[in-house]
Amino acid sequence: MAQMWITMGPQHPMTHGLWTLRVKVDGETVVDAKAELGYIHRGVEKICESREFLQITPYCDRLCYVSAMTWSNSYIYAAEDLLEVEVPERAEYIRLISAECQRIASHLMWLGAYGPDVGNLTIMTWALREREMFLDLLQELGGSRMHYNYPRIGGVKRDIPVGFADRLKAKVQMFEKRIDEYEMLLDESTIFLVRLQGVGYATAEDMIDHGVTGPNIRAAGV
Repeated sequence: MAQMWITMGPQHPMTHGLWTLRVKVDGETVVDAKAELGYIHRGVEKICESREFLQITPYCDRLCYVSAMTWSNSYIYAAEDLLEVEVPERAEYIRLISAECQRIASHLMWLGAYGPDVGNLTIMTWALREREMFLDLLQELGGSRMHYNYPRIGGVKRDIPVGFADRLKAKVQMFEKRIDEYEMLLDESTIFLVRLQGVGYATAEDMIDHGVTGPNIRAAGV
């Protein structure tokens, strides 16, 4: 079968993670790809050069609105290493909890957006429903549902609210039950399985060699 190059994107400016991907296909198999990045580059690094190091955290929140806490935490950890700041244990635990809530919310955003692409609209509504629970928790910490500006060099902006731990535990327990519903919905969906099984297969060695992290490398068995 003849090979051809196909341009995927750029996507609409209202979408996130803008880029252009040119893929070379042989039938339905992608044999090569070239990525063009930087469509939404806003020069954050240059902006931060003219800011005090304490003023940079809000900019990091805006690097990715889906996982703002992750980016601001990353900057804070780097700054603390440079400044040799020792962080109280309680603050470390609070940061860990906030990062895990953000990670779950981010993964649910992916799952909700991915479902319609592979013919499953129900999972979109379910995933976004659960995502709201974790956004509520993050809003309790940072006062906002998107850009929290919560971590600080040496700790966090404020302690957890009264009753936060109980609300967190209750929502996590509810979420664990709904994960079983996700598995039932997806693992028993013929359309979902046909469109995904064997597509984009990669071994654990491939993942490690290319520096892949997160759910993708876990899916490869690492």
